[in-house]
Parts: sequence; structure tokens; C-alpha cells
Amino acid sequence: MDIGLNGRPGKSDPYLRLKLGDKKISDRKNYFENTTDPDFYKMFMFNAKLPGASILTIEAMDHDLIGGDDLIGKTTIDLEDRLFDSRWQAMGKMYETSSRLRLKPLETRTLNIFTSRAPMGTLKLWVDILSPALAHDYPAIDISLPPPVDMELRVVVWKARNVPSFDAMEDMNDLFFRCWMEGSEYQETDIHWRAKKGKGSFNWRMKFPITLGHKQLNTKIPYFHIQGWDKDVLSANDAIGEHTLDLGPYFRQAYQLKTNVQVYEDDDETRKKKKKASSDDDAAVKKIREATGLWDDDDPSDSKWLKLEALDHKTNTRNFMGEVCVSLELVPAENAKKNPVGHGRSSPNNSPYLPPPAGRLSFSLNPFKVLNDLLGPSICHRLTCCLCCVLFMVFVYFLAPFINVAIIALRG
Repeated sequence: MDIGLNGRPGKSDPYLRLKLGDKKISDRKNYFENTTDPDFYKMFMFNAKLPGASILTIEAMDHDLIGGDDLIGKTTIDLEDRLFDSRWQAMGKMYETSSRLRLKPLETRTLNIFTSRAPMGTLKLWVDILSPALAHDYPAIDISLPPPVDMELRVVVWKARNVPSFDAMEDMNDLFFRCWMEGSEYQETDIHWRAKKGKGSFNWRMKFPITLGHKQLNTKIPYFHIQGWDKDVLSANDAIGEHTLDLGPYFRQAYQLKTNVQVYEDDDETRKKKKKASSDDDAAVKKIREATGLWDDDDPSDSKWLKLEALDHKTNTRNFMGEVCVSLELVPAENAKKNPVGHGRSSPNNSPYLPPPAGRLSFSLNPFKVLNDLLGPSICHRLTCCLCCVLFMVFVYFLAPFINVAIIALRG
């Protein structure tokens, strides 16, 4: 449905206006915003006498906040022609029962406007003409859309791996992730400062309110975005890569079932493997992994690794930029109130429980560990080699006289 002013198509704020004789019905207060395909699903009723005023005019109007509303297009139906047409009266007779009136065909009518020969869209409808007695025996069919369902999208960003570093010398990132639903505000994880070996740990929960239902009543675009970023203190942050998820199928499933839906639910075999891998590691092994940057190789339940990609504008190709492990769950609003969860790692911390992230910076009295955490293994190794060379030169400088005396004594 196009507004079509001056021949320029575009989106409108449509609503319906009907007229039969001197009777008018306007549904202006229920207009649809910024669309070309509104789904009205409305029933309108007129009391009329036939023969009499029989031309039903249906107008699609464009709502304007300032000035008068514009006519998008209209269609007209002659009710007398239908009432006194035996063929139209006989339509749907085979489907008539004691509780249901004979069905009339669903029509697709073209919307026209006098300023243009081009159609301004189409309107799907059907018309019933009933006597007062039949109208009493057969109540109007309720075709209104079901109410929308409020839900909460719970996202857990667990960890990342194989993320390239933007500083070749340090080989580290100050890593964080930014997530958002299309058309909503973004949320961010905390920062994993000095993340080594392309690995980051977050265990960070985000919550996004969404509305599911018919396309006119729900979250408009079901795309979820995850971006990896490198935090810079003195300059702009560097975007690493992005992954986009189409949650449309899961939205439909959650809307139909009205229950919790795990986007990446593990099957029985995968769940057993993860449980066995987690039980095989004792505390000592986990400490060694954390100290060496090889920590946390076990994947959480109901999670999946998503590839991050970045567009190379020179070659117009998408490059692999690491992976991020996430969990996503759709929770009805009622269930979310009964079982609330906190943002990030704050309480209530459940469903699932988020432990403190591994591999983060921690206080230590060991200067070598502090240097390794702050500067990275590569620079730390170079500094250690330089320090050893300096100490060796100092050692040689102070021992040189003694060495000379020893050599002279041996020659004498």
C-alpha cells in the first residue's frame, strides 16, 4: 500500500475509513506506523435498508500529525447488486451449518485514486449481508489478531578464542563484546584487560525485552548482533569482528509454545561429552591452564561457538576474526518474573550460574608475573633477555680487575 503522492511511492501510516450512505466509520485512532503492508483484521458493521443507499466505499487513508490526512486509495462495492444476485447468495452454501453461516469468498480489491491510473495497493476482505434475524442467529466472526506476547531474551557471553591482536608486539587485546537486537540499544560485557593468546573470558549476562506476535505487533526485525571490540584508552576502540543471528524461527517457536526456548540446546550426546570433560579436570590442572593461558577449554551447556567476521573493503571479502561462545534463551515475561536473573554476574546469579571469569588480571607480589600480565609474554621475554645481558655486562665490568690479576698471577 503506497501513499503515491506525486507519483513517488513510499511508506505511509494507513488506517481505514468506510462510508455507506450518510453513515461513516473511521478507524483513525488505530493507524499503523510507517508500513506498506498493514494487517487490519477488523470487522465493521452497518445497519442499512436495501433497496436504498447501497454503495459501500472503503478508503485507505494516510495519517498525518500536521494538516489533513491523505487518501491512499479507495474501492467501492454495490451491496444491492450482491443482495439480489442469486449466484452470490448461493456461494458457500455447501459449508453452511447450524452454527456457521455460508462462507463468502475472500476478495482482493484494488485501491485506486483519481489522480493516478496506477493502483495504490490492494485490500483483502469479504462482505456478508444479513437480515436482522440472521444477524441475531449468527454472531459476527472475531478476526482480531491475538494479543502480543512479551518475552525476555537472555544472552550469556561466555568466552572468546582465536581473536587476532591489533598490536603485533604485545599479542594481547583489551577485549569486550557489544550485543544488541536490531533497532534496540546495545549492551556491553565488562572488559578482559590484557587478554592473551586470542582468548577472553567474560561469563556475562544480558537481558533484552522483546515483543512477539503478528508482524505488526512484534519486534520488527529479528536479527541479533554480536560485535567484538578492542578497548583503547587513549584513542578510539577498534572493531574486531561481528556475527549476526536470525532469531526469526526461534521467535515463532516461542510465540507458539509460550514457554522457554533455548536457541542452542544440547542434545543428549553433546551434554554427556561436556559433563565428562568438565569432571576430568581437577583443580590443579585448571590452575595450570589459567596461569598459562590455556584455561577453560570446556564449553558450557546449551552454548555454541559463533564465528566473528570483518569485511575487508579493499578485497571485498570477509575475514575470520575469531570466535565467541554464547548462550541464548527466550523466556516468557511471566516466567522471567518468577525466575529473575541479574545483569552481568550480579545476583540473582542463576539459570545458569555464572562463575568469575578465568584468566583475568590479578594482584601478585611476583614482579615477573605482573610484567607478563601487563606487557605480554613476547615483550616480557625480550625485557628478561635485555636484563640478563645488562647484568652479565655489569658482572664482567666489576670482575674485570680480579680477572686481570688472576691472569697476571698465573703467567708469573
